[in-house]
Amino acid sequence: MGPRQHCRYCDEWLGFGEDMCPRCGSTQATECWVGGCPGLLEPDDDECPVCSEERDDDG
Repeated sequence: MGPRQHCRYCDEWLGFGEDMCPRCGSTQATECWVGGCPGLLEPDDDECPVCSEERDDDG
């Protein structure tokens, strides 16, 4: 169960662990920040589109 958060495009609250906004339908991206990388990973990305590092969902 992930943290509760607002949609990145509108003010709708997402349920715990939800990846898609029920209001606008956008998918939530997570920040990469590996070595300071500013890339955003979509829920189905296995690696960062900016730095090509593998997704680390553990932390």
